[in-house]
Amino acid sequence: METHLSHTTTPESQKPRNLFFDDPLFEDFAVRALSLDGCPLGEISTTASRIEDGDRDGWYRQWSATADRIAAVGDESANAAHPVSARDAYLRASSYYRTAYLPLYGAPVDPKLVEAFDKETTVFQKAATLMVPPVEPVEIPFEEGTTLPGYFCRVDDSGRP
Repeated sequence: METHLSHTTTPESQKPRNLFFDDPLFEDFAVRALSLDGCPLGEISTTASRIEDGDRDGWYRQWSATADRIAAVGDESANAAHPVSARDAYLRASSYYRTAYLPLYGAPVDPKLVEAFDKETTVFQKAATLMVPPVEPVEIPFEEGTTLPGYFCRVDDSGRP
């Protein structure tokens, strides 16, 4: 590194590289699924590899396809009486549906955003019923004649560690 009057330059070979995309918005959205939602690197990397930088339609298609596939894994696990595997798959699918619609925010509202949001909600609610203790949907009063949806997470007082 060279220093010039309190200014440091970093050689290109030492600059941090993005994991998935050159597009900073796409990169942030993909990394969110990894870092905040804890989704597996392999699923994210595979999905991201099928998307061109800046292609919002491709982004939606690929993340939705991954979410659909993982939601089906959740259904298979639930049908086979494997609640932990089902819950984990539903949570990942929920994250991927949310990831699918993030670049679609704006006016007018894109119908694909609404579709992905509804699917996200559905699979999250499936996961919520499999949590211990179960997470319960609630309606929170908001302004006159309106409610906001939410989820109530009870404290696990079973005595388990």
